[in-house]
Amino acid sequence: MPAACIRLRARSVVRDRANVLAPRRAVGGCVHLRSTAVRQRSRRTFSQAVLPALPGPRPRAEPADSCRMIREDARVRVQHHLLHGSQSLAPATLDSECLNLVRGRGRGNRMQVPAGWISLCVVLSGCLELRSQDTDWPLSRGRYQLWLEGSLRCASHGHGWWLMLTGPATAWHPGTRAPVTDMLPWEAACPRAVMRPLVRLARSGRRAEAQDPATVAGIVADLRHAIFEHQQDLHTHLQRCSGRTRLRRQQTLLRLLRVQHLIRCHLEDHMALGRLAASASYSPCHLVRLYRNVFGETPNEYAARLRCQRARELVCGTSMPVCEIAETLGFESESAFCRAFKQAFGCTATSARRDGLPAPGAATDRMTASPSSVMLEGGGSMAIAQGWLPRGELLPEA
Repeated sequence: MPAACIRLRARSVVRDRANVLAPRRAVGGCVHLRSTAVRQRSRRTFSQAVLPALPGPRPRAEPADSCRMIREDARVRVQHHLLHGSQSLAPATLDSECLNLVRGRGRGNRMQVPAGWISLCVVLSGCLELRSQDTDWPLSRGRYQLWLEGSLRCASHGHGWWLMLTGPATAWHPGTRAPVTDMLPWEAACPRAVMRPLVRLARSGRRAEAQDPATVAGIVADLRHAIFEHQQDLHTHLQRCSGRTRLRRQQTLLRLLRVQHLIRCHLEDHMALGRLAASASYSPCHLVRLYRNVFGETPNEYAARLRCQRARELVCGTSMPVCEIAETLGFESESAFCRAFKQAFGCTATSARRDGLPAPGAATDRMTASPSSVMLEGGGSMAIAQGWLPRGELLPEA
């Protein structure tokens, strides 16, 4: 066979295979298949087979949002633990797949919460000692501590009764891979709206019929809602934080709340500004500027306001001598303390104790006072509060 005929025959075979392997085309709702070209001497004819388009698989209907939320909340599980006397609870004993409710009663019981967990602790009677890293602080009766920063250790050195609900973020918000919680770390007087669902959850562990998953999920949902409502004042500061997204602004607010926590815990130790800035991973000047933009006052003014209220509590609520109060609050002398006290409250410490000023409980709570308030009790301004600053160098204002 001549070479030219061989080349023409090869080209024809390639074209025929291309027609066989050609894809389907949808025209007018039907699927047209290209049939194999029939090679003839004079011409080629193409026959088309028209097949009706077959319907594809139906898309799976997505469940409604309410049904999805019910299934997610139904997966909320709570494991109960009881501590009596000098018993202790190790982190390995806690279940990382669900929430853990710990009831502590008596003297000497202690426990440790792993890092990264969300913990809510309420003291019903007595006092509970809390510790995180190198910071210790007491939690007195009727107060709650919501903790999100690192590990937490609890110890009851005296007779007391306390409740703690702790667990990873996925246990508080089931059904989400990377939950972003709206709860913020804070210490305050425990309102009844937060106390009631926590006590109900503790009582549900005693009765088997009360451990229904739907009932437990409803109680936990009520608890989260009550905490969010009680922290509305803190969430108002979220819009003033720097950051393009809500997650960035929340991280900024968490850093500033960490600074506030250190100031409250070391109020009598006069923590330096450099250490406060290091805890928030900011420079001292940037911390002061950012703190003032969010809360309306500097860390310097916040510490002075708390120290002033602490002085009022010690003068009006205890029989501690004035010289010891001045030494406790870090004043250089008793006269310096009396001068600052008179500028803030309009009377001396001796006359305030003798005339019977309002009890410390009637004063504004030093933990729940609005951080944006820059006026001291008695009409004194923050310029007067310079006397309440620790001895030594003043904190920079910008």
